[in-house]
Amino acid sequence: MIDKTVKHYTISEKLGEGGMGVVYKAHDTKLDRTVALKFLPPELSASEESNRRFLNEAKAASALHHNNTCTIFEIDETEEGQLYIVMPAYDGKPLDVLIEEEGPLPIERALDIAIQIGEGLKAAHEQGIIHRDIKSGNIQITGDGQAVIMDFGLARRRDISKLTQTGQTPGTVPYMSPEQATGEDVDRQTDIWSLGVVLYEMLSGKSPFPSEYAQAIIYSILNEDPEPLNELNQDIPRELANVVQKAMAKEKAERYQSAGELIKDLKAIRDRGKTAGSQAVDTQNSNEKTGFFTPAKTGVLLLAITGLLIAGYFFYSQGETSEVVEPRIAVLPFETLGSNQSSTFTMGIHGGLLTRLSNISGLKVTSRTSTLQYRENLKPIPEIAEELNVDWIVRGEVQETSDRVQVDARLVYAPEDRQVWANNYQRVLSANNLFEIQSELALEITGELETRLSADEKSRVERKPTENLNALRLFIEGMGLLEQRTPDAVLASVDYFMKAIEEDPEYAPAWAVLGEALIYIDFYKYDTMDNYSVTPREATDRALSLNPDLAEAHASQGILFYTQKRGTQAVEELERAIELQPSLETAQNWLGFVYLLVGEPEEAIIHAKRAIELNPLAPASHLYPSLSYLALGNEAEALREVRRAKEIQPEWGEIYAFEGVMLYHNQRYEEALEALARADSLIGREAQSVWLPDVATITALTRRALGQEMNSGGVSGEEASGINPFWIGIQQAARNDREAALASFNEIEQFSMWPNLSLRYYFPDILGPLRSDEQYREVLDRMNRQWE
Repeated sequence: MIDKTVKHYTISEKLGEGGMGVVYKAHDTKLDRTVALKFLPPELSASEESNRRFLNEAKAASALHHNNTCTIFEIDETEEGQLYIVMPAYDGKPLDVLIEEEGPLPIERALDIAIQIGEGLKAAHEQGIIHRDIKSGNIQITGDGQAVIMDFGLARRRDISKLTQTGQTPGTVPYMSPEQATGEDVDRQTDIWSLGVVLYEMLSGKSPFPSEYAQAIIYSILNEDPEPLNELNQDIPRELANVVQKAMAKEKAERYQSAGELIKDLKAIRDRGKTAGSQAVDTQNSNEKTGFFTPAKTGVLLLAITGLLIAGYFFYSQGETSEVVEPRIAVLPFETLGSNQSSTFTMGIHGGLLTRLSNISGLKVTSRTSTLQYRENLKPIPEIAEELNVDWIVRGEVQETSDRVQVDARLVYAPEDRQVWANNYQRVLSANNLFEIQSELALEITGELETRLSADEKSRVERKPTENLNALRLFIEGMGLLEQRTPDAVLASVDYFMKAIEEDPEYAPAWAVLGEALIYIDFYKYDTMDNYSVTPREATDRALSLNPDLAEAHASQGILFYTQKRGTQAVEELERAIELQPSLETAQNWLGFVYLLVGEPEEAIIHAKRAIELNPLAPASHLYPSLSYLALGNEAEALREVRRAKEIQPEWGEIYAFEGVMLYHNQRYEEALEALARADSLIGREAQSVWLPDVATITALTRRALGQEMNSGGVSGEEASGINPFWIGIQQAARNDREAALASFNEIEQFSMWPNLSLRYYFPDILGPLRSDEQYREVLDRMNRQWE
């Protein structure tokens, strides 16, 4: 091949050879540059079907544009029909050669390379591409230290299910994940496993599964654990060894769920090492679960003690790591004593106590929504604890007379139904005294749980937002309506909040929830805003002017910015709300959703999981996180979350529409059609939802996947005034009408939920081939600008 010319490439020397082909250095005579040509073995070019399959996959990989992935300039074939790939001719040497020459790499250098590989994988996975052959020999380290993942042309798109499986398991045996070694279909977690192996090699200078025989290696992968890194090299911190161990967990559920999660932990170790030096950190001696070192939180603790404290956060799934878990607590609805007594202040004490406890970062507090069902359906305490996933439960009773109030409360260790604390509070009935009871309750419960409060947290727990008893009463009744989330209840809640503000114009929480109610009315089109004297922004601004540290006001402001597609500001406000009130489930849920819409699914899933923890019995807490799982390529978990939502509320049409989408992505098309038909039958009886996908289009796409006629018909979803051009475009793309699809996508004016998420993440079998197109990327750029 030397001195031979292929098209406009003149081959000058052979660079290397492997099982997947031969690489030559060549000169591109058109662009006057040096390139590398990789010729695939003749057997991969032997048939038209093999060519079609490989070209489909390589085209998907060519959509990658990232510093840490090999750029593919061109995919072509010789006059003899042999496929080849054109890519840059990188300087430097493969990582396996580097390790062979130098032995174990310095920890900081190994971390830097692993982070770069992770960034490249993250970019690939976001495009739906699984590499399947990450190994030291496929990582090129350039002269300036850049790590480049090679051979992405041999990767598999997530949507091309098992296309290249021809009786052989793709990959290199020592780097194979357990599921890859047993011939199962693979996803992004296989690449994460392989990166764990590469990191193990960099740190130890040896393979985690050393053997000369492939079957022996596979046996070890499936049945044995590698020698612990920190036993091979005592300079390796325990927390770093745990990172590698988690990346190489044999069970996928225990492994990192995304490259982004792995990168985050590697960066934290690297950054801490730069300021504190490399230290061996003993996670077994961890005595506080605080996450990574934050000076503002730990003050002037000695550095060695800090290391011990922070390490416990790492990977609680590892059996040998002990941790101090944040107490998980639920406050059941208090009982009103006396048949003729109003339950308003009982509701207020329950809600107020929950709010105060939610301000404390050392607690995980189940939301009011999940506890309300036990008001009428009190089960045995251990059973309730299991359903809510808590260890501690607060119960109580309220008795009100004309001028006095009495509150009895007790704290129960739920698994044993054992009361550990109780107290009785009697006061003259006034707003100040009701707030005082809530504060005392919160502080005493926190003390019993040995949970520390910061000065700011204690201040927020003790705050008394109004002295007007009637304003408080109106606020509580309005909250009872707003929590129902039905159009009539939300509309009715506004009257109560407005009257509360008339009673006390400086009642900041009333302004905050008024803003939230008005946001829902405007966004969901329950009513025209012309009928209200206050706008959502005026209400939230007023709340923040009265109390800049009011979490509910920042949450309302964040939701408002979401409705205006101001993604950056929405994230800032919702993050601030969670900083002030960590167990504010509303903010956690919305923040996860906003992160997803601005293209950060790894961050989205963190908050989605937190929302599930805080509100496990709300169907929406499971429904919307499914979107994040799907975006991350975890189709099975996405479907599981939707079905958990269906168990809670089996007659909600929106759930069946989501289920249809998830079943489609799991390639369970017959079941998808059943779910979509059920959605269609229920949706007509429900209020129109902005969260609803176009069921008619999803049905048509599913029929196409089954080889049937699409019969797309009209829409039944998100745009009441007419179909969003996205739904037209995806049908055109499904019919292989590329130009028409791109034209339709270019007509999209509002990148609302389903257009946004689908263009970014979903339907890779249909949209994957378009994602490398310049026009498509321009649409994404316009969408990103809209959501800035």
